[in-house]
Amino acid sequence: MSTEEQPVQVPLVEWLRSVPKDWGEMREVGHCHHRNVPYGHMMHESADEIERLTAANAKLEQELKDARERVAQATRTNQLHWLDEYNKVNTTLAKVMTTLGET
Repeated sequence: MSTEEQPVQVPLVEWLRSVPKDWGEMREVGHCHHRNVPYGHMMHESADEIERLTAANAKLEQELKDARERVAQATRTNQLHWLDEYNKVNTTLAKVMTTLGET
């Protein structure tokens, strides 16, 4: 099947917004009652909610990425701190050993 023959996939939000907002249907509910079902309005509301949730999700993903970077940075900083302390102890120990060797 060539690319010209393949069906085109339309993003859901675009598809929902393509329905006229005022499109609806009158449905019979019982013998004497009818109900208007506002399909177009519901589809546009659904598209709005999908966009809102997509934006909120993107914001949360960025916050998670930032938090992971802060944790990684704190871990690197903590490791460097302990390395510095280790070097100080080794330097002090070397001085003590040198002093003991001289006496």
